[in-house]
Amino acid sequence: VEIITNPSARYEAEGQVGIINIILKKDKKRGFNGSIDLTGGFPLTAGVSLNLNYRQEKFNWFLNYGINLRENPGFGETSSVQRLDTFNLDENTQFLNVNQFSDQRRDHVRGGLNNSIRFGADYYFTDKDILTAAFNLRIGDEENEVDLVYTDNSQLIETGEIIDSGITRRFDDEREDEEKLEFSVNYTKKIGKDHEWITDFRFQDNSEVESSALSESFFDINEVPLGQPDLLQRSNNAEGERLYILQSDYTWPINKETRVELGVRASLREIQNDYLVEEFDLSSDWVSLDGLSNNFRYDEQIYATYFIYGREIDKFSYQVGLRGEYTDINTELEQTNEENPRDYFSLFPSAHVNYKFTEKFQGQLSYSRRIRRPRFWDLNPFFSFSDARNFFSGNPDLDPEFTNAYEASLVGYLKNGSVSSSLYYRRSTDVIRRTIFVEEDSEDNIIRTIRRPENLDTRDDIGLEISGNYRLKKVNLTGNLNFFRAIINDEVIGDSDNFSWFGRLSANMKISKTMDAQLSFNYRGAEENPQGTRDPVAFMDLGWSKDILKNKATITLSVRDLFNSRRRRSTTFLEDNNFMSESEFQWRSRVFQATFSYRVNQKKKRGGRRGGGDGGGGGEF
Repeated sequence: VEIITNPSARYEAEGQVGIINIILKKDKKRGFNGSIDLTGGFPLTAGVSLNLNYRQEKFNWFLNYGINLRENPGFGETSSVQRLDTFNLDENTQFLNVNQFSDQRRDHVRGGLNNSIRFGADYYFTDKDILTAAFNLRIGDEENEVDLVYTDNSQLIETGEIIDSGITRRFDDEREDEEKLEFSVNYTKKIGKDHEWITDFRFQDNSEVESSALSESFFDINEVPLGQPDLLQRSNNAEGERLYILQSDYTWPINKETRVELGVRASLREIQNDYLVEEFDLSSDWVSLDGLSNNFRYDEQIYATYFIYGREIDKFSYQVGLRGEYTDINTELEQTNEENPRDYFSLFPSAHVNYKFTEKFQGQLSYSRRIRRPRFWDLNPFFSFSDARNFFSGNPDLDPEFTNAYEASLVGYLKNGSVSSSLYYRRSTDVIRRTIFVEEDSEDNIIRTIRRPENLDTRDDIGLEISGNYRLKKVNLTGNLNFFRAIINDEVIGDSDNFSWFGRLSANMKISKTMDAQLSFNYRGAEENPQGTRDPVAFMDLGWSKDILKNKATITLSVRDLFNSRRRRSTTFLEDNNFMSESEFQWRSRVFQATFSYRVNQKKKRGGRRGGGDGGGGGEF
């Protein structure tokens, strides 16, 4: 496992974080091997997966199949208040200086049945010429339910008198059908001792249809029905995506000290999204809602090439690279004939300098330039519609975010482990961040928020990261600490200067020859941003396993989020709108799970197969 915190020009320039590059060893063992896993848990989790592999003279066949049934319950709570200078109770009654309160409770259950299959083969023309082809298919049939309850109160600031109140219940019954198909081909050719040429082609064809039946019922503050008809709405979101990727990489060791790498990549993506929202009208049946329904088209083409030169001189080594990427993106709203074409060419240099002080202690200085392009949902202006008070939408005018990343690292190898540390600085411009806006609804007297990505001016990240692992007899400890300062500057939403930290500690314990246990603890400190704060969060996972049947099978018991504490708590302040809110959200509750694994001619902890993808980069550690 190669952890690359500051990737070189070999890798895609997309993304502001590092890369985990998993390099698998070829299994040369011939014959049949495989495994079967049976899984059950609470909340409802049930699944079966089958992994088979058969190696002949020149062929290596593989097959993976899995079926899974699950339910993921979660909840959310939000309390918000907005001060209004004027409040219209009806056409004839107006109040001055009113606090408008809204409490929202969300309970949801997401889940369904999913099937996935992957099969393919490696063909060995020779030991140095290998062709791999693989086919993947995933079919999902999900059922999601969201129950929302809004409790609203309007209060005179001067006297505290309640002038308007009520309860609204909104229910969303969603069906989600998806089909994801992928085909990939990989050709690896080794020339001589160290020359290597790798070519990958990948095709994806994904489709997804989400249909929702929504209803709103109205009550007074004592939960007595008001007698007015329910509001009935429905939405249908059909999305299709096609992706083509072709990549070729060549590694050329000129001699023992010098190496050259070069490559090309082409990525073509087409997405079509047809979104229809309708409301039932007693006089005219179903009526389309303006501003929420449209057909959105997204076309993306990215072409890239790179060149890397690396040299090693005694204890000193360096690597410099340059990557060029041309991006051509066009979005179109078909109903209104609005097009937004964007194209740009960018250069992404990288440099890595290593010095080996001793065999067990070395240092590195590195630099890279990165990009974050607005994705499909960042640009899609359609609103989500499950929650009538909290909308999410895209922004078709977003520009890409660019980052210059600098890092100084040290790594030392101990007798029973290793420790590394790094100082880093990242400067980002046109920062893409989801921003909150408040929309006043004078007709219904409710508080409505809109979350939309915007380009902020700059962000500076300065930090220290320390990682290490150490083996104490039967316990293997792995930990990571990251202390950082994040400074955001923006003329529109304001500035923030935040100090925080996060960390992770895991312990793997060998209880006996056939029994293992694992504990993992994660913590993320409080954070501040221009529009509010986020509370700290801590959670713990536990796992236990035992080998049985002469080490041919393993029983595993695990608990994810042992104390059910993985919840996001945040506070939002919008001074210009006289608005404040506090919220708590949990996407998935604590999960208990048991797995039985049986292996045939296969070792425990055998790595899964992966076809294609980037190989090892060199120059990073």
